[in-house]
Amino acid sequence: MRFILLFVLVLAGCARTITPYTYTLRSENVKFQIIDISDILKEKGVEGTVLIYDEKNNQYYSNDYALAKDKYCPASTFKIANTLVGLETGTIPVDHTFKWDGKERDVVNWNQDLSLRDAFQFSCVPCYQDLARQIGVKKMRTALDSMGYPGMNVRADNVDQFWLTKDSKISPLEQVDFLKRLNTRSFSLKPETLEAFKKIAIVEDGENGKLYA
Repeated sequence: MRFILLFVLVLAGCARTITPYTYTLRSENVKFQIIDISDILKEKGVEGTVLIYDEKNNQYYSNDYALAKDKYCPASTFKIANTLVGLETGTIPVDHTFKWDGKERDVVNWNQDLSLRDAFQFSCVPCYQDLARQIGVKKMRTALDSMGYPGMNVRADNVDQFWLTKDSKISPLEQVDFLKRLNTRSFSLKPETLEAFKKIAIVEDGENGKLYA
């Protein structure tokens, strides 16, 4: 399996903070190249960074490496780690269904029962809050440490929101590093966990490869 590693960060929702740069490059000769997407960002009326990693050529591409080094709350991107932890700990199976609590929310897709795949694709915050509560503080901390997912401040009073607030911070470079290690199986996961995650995250399967997003 090959993941297409694409991390896009739009500066909205969580406040940006400048913190010490803790991402450490491996010993290999990593290449960096600047790309110009200013017209796209201007058209959308946003500021942010796009970070792309080409595994075959060990090459990074970004419009702004300074932003890629800064740390932000992971927000919706944490659903990747949250899903992996839920599956790996046996907290939920791949065919799990999140039952709607009946509360009407602004995101219409959330106002229904959702499979794990749909919850992932719709970025269902209340679904993943429910999952985090089921996992619990101890299992969440242990699993994140095992996977090397940095910067998460998990406590009893924030277990269902730590990735949505200023309690936790991670940089885009650290995010992509995590995906690189997931792709190369650099940390221990049950084979069935990875296979289940692939089914949840795949959005395109074509002649030129598979896209997970």
